[in-house]
Amino acid sequence: MMERLSVPVIAAVHGYAVGGGLELALAADFIVASDDAKMGLVEITLSARPPYRPKMTEDGDPDQPEFGGSAPGWGGVKRLPARIGKALAKELLFTGARIDAERAMRLGLVNDVYPADEFDKRVGELAERIAAMNRYNLRLVKELVTYGYDWIEPHPS
Repeated sequence: MMERLSVPVIAAVHGYAVGGGLELALAADFIVASDDAKMGLVEITLSARPPYRPKMTEDGDPDQPEFGGSAPGWGGVKRLPARIGKALAKELLFTGARIDAERAMRLGLVNDVYPADEFDKRVGELAERIAAMNRYNLRLVKELVTYGYDWIEPHPS
């Protein structure tokens, strides 16, 4: 539903966005992060062997099979490759690695990284700038980019 909103959606990640939190952020138009943010789709680690199994499941997770595991279920396996490319997405998905904000920016996962002590102010300034634009034009540009149209092509409706 968030992807279909006619207004731009900014995901502001300050702290951890792992598993479903990152999948929710991936549904936004773009992501900005604080310099102390950590992100990852870590579901595969739930049934991993130590030392890669998270501490919360050190003795095994009764909800996870001994063999097999889990995969992101809120669109992460679709949205992450679309954002950063298949090879990089597979690396993150296969390892369940959590990455810092700087690496996330290098990979193209986030658009910008702000210092944690300025984060709220900088996100507010970004939102204010976008909000100052004509709402109709924002909707038009979002639709054109999302669906891969060009202004001179006929609209499909």
